[in-house]
Amino acid sequence: MSRRGHHVTLRDIQSFVSYLLFAGRACHAVIRDGGDPAWSLPQLPYKGDGALFRLCAEAFDPAGVSHPAWDERLVKGEIDGREWLTEAVPEVEALDPANIARFRGRKRAFFYYHEAGSQLFSIADDDDEGFRRFMESSDQEAMRHLIRKLNRVFGAPGDAGLRVWQCHRYGQSTRRVLYSALERPRREFEIARPRLSQRMADAFDLVRDHLLLRLRSEPAASLRVDFGLYRALSLAERGAPVMALETSEARRLWQFMEALAGPADPDEEAQLWVLDPLTRETMEVTVDRERRQFIGISPGEPLRGTRH
Repeated sequence: MSRRGHHVTLRDIQSFVSYLLFAGRACHAVIRDGGDPAWSLPQLPYKGDGALFRLCAEAFDPAGVSHPAWDERLVKGEIDGREWLTEAVPEVEALDPANIARFRGRKRAFFYYHEAGSQLFSIADDDDEGFRRFMESSDQEAMRHLIRKLNRVFGAPGDAGLRVWQCHRYGQSTRRVLYSALERPRREFEIARPRLSQRMADAFDLVRDHLLLRLRSEPAASLRVDFGLYRALSLAERGAPVMALETSEARRLWQFMEALAGPADPDEEAQLWVLDPLTRETMEVTVDRERRQFIGISPGEPLRGTRH
């Protein structure tokens, strides 16, 4: 959760642990419900109210991870009792496939109490795990990965350089045409990570919840990459129209693109890519910057990626 940028107080944690023990019930209710699977430990993190419970569910819920082998065995009740890590073995008879609530409960118990439960982590490969690997990678790997993701938002391939896209629009109207006149090579960028002073580092551990992608020549032209932005880029790869939404992440990306654009050189011919964000069709346009006229227009290949 700290990697997502969330701050949790000690009081929040104490309340969370208290709920896992008692679930807000009196002692007689705890004794009465002792054998009810609905009040078992694997279910309680997803039953409580409050920010910490919501964050737990958003970060990882075993019930939302589909496994090609274990799901069928859990429905059919084909689980060897010796594989459970606790003597309080959950009920394992066959389930009605339509009973989603019971299956979700059994899936959570499987994650907490079964020796193969950790396999759900490896198969989930969700945005949290991807962001963790991204933050732990080297600066060179992080830059390649990030530039590749940024290019894919607009359907452009590769990580050798970052293509800079711009648009003109009035007010909050839909972006109807995007154009790109510049691709900045990867060598122009650097990765910057927050660091504590040595005195502070001796006393505290720094939670690394973001890094910056910025121009070497102009550090003010930077993009803060936190979990929210990383997830937005991942959603764009999976087909979500991220850049069409007026979210804080989309605004950050457009501001970064504007900062990268820079002034045009009037003494050279320029190759421009023009993109229709709806159809993904492109045109390659050659212009004479000095004479301010078109030299040639040719259709390009439709770009891959999401529709915006």
